[in-house]
Amino acid sequence: MIDRKSKTAESDQAATMHKAHRDSFLETVESLVVAFILAFVFRAYVVEAFVIPTGSMAPRLNGKHHEFVCANCGYPYRVGLDDGKSRPGAVAWQCPLCGDTGVTRPRSDQFFGDRILVLKYYYDFFPPERWDVIVFKFPGDTSQNYIKRLIGLPGEKLELRGGDVYIDNHIARKPDRAQDALWMPVGDTDYWDWKNGAHWRPEPSASGAWQHSSMPITFQPHGDGVSYLAYHHLGPGGREVPIKDFYAYDNPVGTSNRLDNHQIVTDVRLVADLEVTRAPSEGTVELVLEACADTFRFVLPVEGSGQTARILHNGVVVAKEGGGAIPVGRTVRVEAANVDRKLVVKVNNRRVISQAGVTGFDAWGDVTYEPAVPRKRWLASHGPQGASRIKIGAAAIDLTIHRLRVDRDIHYTSVPPPRRGGGFGITGSPYELHDDEFFVLGDNSPRSQDSRWWNQSPVVPRRNLVGKAFLVYWPAAGRRYGIPLPVAPDVAGFRFIR
Repeated sequence: MIDRKSKTAESDQAATMHKAHRDSFLETVESLVVAFILAFVFRAYVVEAFVIPTGSMAPRLNGKHHEFVCANCGYPYRVGLDDGKSRPGAVAWQCPLCGDTGVTRPRSDQFFGDRILVLKYYYDFFPPERWDVIVFKFPGDTSQNYIKRLIGLPGEKLELRGGDVYIDNHIARKPDRAQDALWMPVGDTDYWDWKNGAHWRPEPSASGAWQHSSMPITFQPHGDGVSYLAYHHLGPGGREVPIKDFYAYDNPVGTSNRLDNHQIVTDVRLVADLEVTRAPSEGTVELVLEACADTFRFVLPVEGSGQTARILHNGVVVAKEGGGAIPVGRTVRVEAANVDRKLVVKVNNRRVISQAGVTGFDAWGDVTYEPAVPRKRWLASHGPQGASRIKIGAAAIDLTIHRLRVDRDIHYTSVPPPRRGGGFGITGSPYELHDDEFFVLGDNSPRSQDSRWWNQSPVVPRRNLVGKAFLVYWPAAGRRYGIPLPVAPDVAGFRFIR
């Protein structure tokens, strides 16, 4: 027999549990509502997601595209689909490293554009800076959002000359954050050209000192002086060609009507992963970059040699520094760059020569220079072949090179697209910006529809700025990793936007 007190206790317990469940349900609903409101507010006032629709910012930011892996050297690259249509069957392609060409079926029908996050109203609190990647409402149709790189600021006169940006008749040099994003690979020994063999070949006087037919490359001194290994840039069919503003991304249907691959590029960087295995005397490593009439030698001493690191321009020492020695028995990364009329040399990503505030050096402490002969005049008299020459040398040491990479800088072209006459801010047509006006360019300069080619006006008004792009949060979704639906991101592509 159950007494009345026991029934009352059970009833009270059931009521308490019911109330607890109801309260828990209400708390869950309340949390979801709050989360929804916060997400709405966050999207409206802090961060918004966008999808890259075209390849105007390629290769750093991609629209719809095919993906390839070069059958010759193994380098992975992308070919754009800016019309948004997949091309079933065969697609023409050209590898940007080994120059191999062909027509083949891509790995998949298509991959979607990168998805990015944009800091909205960022420019309500911070001033826009040159080289920022921005999202804005297109002045010709404010219902469309565009993404470009900010180049010209209010009150400036802008002109593109020889692929570089000039502001008020002075070259605009890129900071590291932008420059690192704008280097484009043109040669890399990690991707070996099996059809044509080594792109790095000894100069005739040094042929006995270098083993270069496979990686790693090794050097042993034969005689006195510096022995050099020279880079040969190869195009289709293994022919040696000059370095140009070629974009593999812009090659979906062949080469007859290309907009890129016209302009000679002499702003380049050499990156070498190397190890000095023996240094019996005063040894050195040299990186040499030649651009038209100018020869730049970056001389790095071996540790314990008592020498100084130095940069020579046409045989004259223009900078030197006590540091920068290369250690013995340890792999280091050295790099030398000629870009925006300045010279940069680094060991393990640290500047070896940096003298900010000194005449002949820029704000980052890098050596600046004026060319011995204007580029246009040199090309007119000598032709394109030999405009950019790259070498690495060694003296009095045993050396092992594990990797050599050559990158080119972006070349902002003044060549108009078909059926277009003049343009804004291009060579010979400088453009002056007024208050609250900005000038923008795409990283895929030959194909980008940007301030240069807009019909009415080249400017983006301040009121049209949406925000600053800062993160690729879902890169190039497609069919990957055995997932049948086109939703899987490229896991190696998550990155901040520079």
